[in-house]
Amino acid sequence: MAKSHLLWSPGFLRRTASCALVLGALVAAVERDPTCARWIAAAHAAATERLLRGAHALEWWAALSMLSSACCVLQLLLNALSFGCAGFNAWLGPLRPGFIAVPLHALEWGCGGYS
Repeated sequence: MAKSHLLWSPGFLRRTASCALVLGALVAAVERDPTCARWIAAAHAAATERLLRGAHALEWWAALSMLSSACCVLQLLLNALSFGCAGFNAWLGPLRPGFIAVPLHALEWGCGGYS
């Protein structure tokens, strides 16, 4: 149970809060440097445009939406081919607190919390 890396696992909320605090400190540092902020905004826009153009060209909207779940597309493909579980929780589970902290900050940034 301790290696499940679920919300109710011991220490999970503490690790998520730690990730959120570190991410918040990084965001604050970037916002203080306008050159860095412009560079990151340009890189983000370029990556988003490239991803959306690729998804549109290949009509992979379902796959793109499933990427919000850790490795869901790959896992479904492996299950469809009767390979069973790929065991991604062993690799991605410890990263889950960070994966939860990033959207929390994205929501805050998108709602005008950072300015």
